[in-house]
Amino acid sequence: MCIVISQWVALDKYLYILPAVIALFWVLRIFFLKNLSKVQLLIAAGMVMAIITMFYREFFVLFVFPMYHLAVRQNTSPKGITKWDWLTLLPSFLFIPYTGTIYFKIYLVVQIAAITVWSIISVRKYNKRLAELYDTSSEASSDDISQVLLYMIITVVVFLVWLMLPDSAATTVWIALPFAIFLAVLQFFIGYHAYNLKDTSSIAAEFDEIEVDAVKPADPSAQDESGDDALIKGVLERELYLDPAASLVSMAELLGTNRTYLSNSIHACRNQNFSEFINTLRVNYFMELVKKDPDINVKEAAMRSGYNNLQSFYRNFSDIMEMTPKAWMSKL
Repeated sequence: MCIVISQWVALDKYLYILPAVIALFWVLRIFFLKNLSKVQLLIAAGMVMAIITMFYREFFVLFVFPMYHLAVRQNTSPKGITKWDWLTLLPSFLFIPYTGTIYFKIYLVVQIAAITVWSIISVRKYNKRLAELYDTSSEASSDDISQVLLYMIITVVVFLVWLMLPDSAATTVWIALPFAIFLAVLQFFIGYHAYNLKDTSSIAAEFDEIEVDAVKPADPSAQDESGDDALIKGVLERELYLDPAASLVSMAELLGTNRTYLSNSIHACRNQNFSEFINTLRVNYFMELVKKDPDINVKEAAMRSGYNNLQSFYRNFSDIMEMTPKAWMSKL
């Protein structure tokens, strides 16, 4: 996300050809996707406005962050983009006449800070609800939209530092050139994650329909010596956690129960949410595979344990075991 207020600094615009070309490359790739989602379209629109900002009118920068915010809300909110979300564009229109003034700069800083906080809250709420209902290592994950948000925040920090520089420093080519290169790197990663972004709006929409009841205490008479009840034992005996597409709903259907009972069993017997429960079982299964066959390929063992990509496996293994798979295997 290239936030460059070109008329604030007397800087040669040729420095911004590289980030502009990279941004344009990803925009074109995104626009020509067969299954272009609304969230990808919004991010691409934000990138287009960033390009225009660099070479034509600086007031377009006012609409970059709102577009990214709308993308986050589309992918993480149960109701998608509401009329209240669209209102985030209104102040941007109101401040167009103040372009180039101190009021324009102040509003831009406030806008960036407010939208970043709002977007972070949206992603966190989504992830918390997701962990109750889905395996967060699946396609339901918000990893890509979170990465886009991360690069937005990095850009915020760089931009604020840029604003603090005196004009004499900001117009120095040896300062401006690294800044332009850094913008190019940010554009690449934002475009990359936007291109690979999974549309999770349909999953987020289910959050209003699927309500997990308050956790009920476990029934001691229904538990075995390990503290597990019939539902948990059913998951273990049938190894349902090995399905990469496992969800609370699908697993409950296979066990002949409903999501509320299964969720309560997981919370009461294991003191975990659904995602923690599933990934703990998968990591334990992986470790048993390796103990039986120390020469087994890590990727093969991870896939057999229910993971559909190594990135998710490594992240979950490190979170649960507090060490990498390589470090754990070295102790065998």
